[in-house]
Amino acid sequence: MRKKMKTSALINTEIVDGFTVRFYTAPEDLDPVGQFHDPKDVEDIREGRITWFSAVVEASKLGIVLATEYLGGCAYKDPADFVRESGGYYDDMRDTVIRQAREVLRQLNEKHYVRGVPM
Repeated sequence: MRKKMKTSALINTEIVDGFTVRFYTAPEDLDPVGQFHDPKDVEDIREGRITWFSAVVEASKLGIVLATEYLGGCAYKDPADFVRESGGYYDDMRDTVIRQAREVLRQLNEKHYVRGVPM
């Protein structure tokens, strides 16, 4: 019987270019039926041999989350493999949240100096 993930779980934390990047798994509400070519994959999810989750990657600085990306329909034997997979979804999501976080900081900094009012 499939073990339904009830809460988010922190899987990985790393510091990249001064940002704290965290990867969480979150419960996936999407039914895996129809998502795979091989029905064995759905059976593996239902029997708990594969973890079915949504990936959440966030970038923060000084404890303030500046950017978050989500990817649903993830299926891995070990959710940590999502991070270990070189050149995979995690790398893309990490790069995206860092780029977005830099842009948020740039905008905050620009507004700070344009208005001349400390933020």
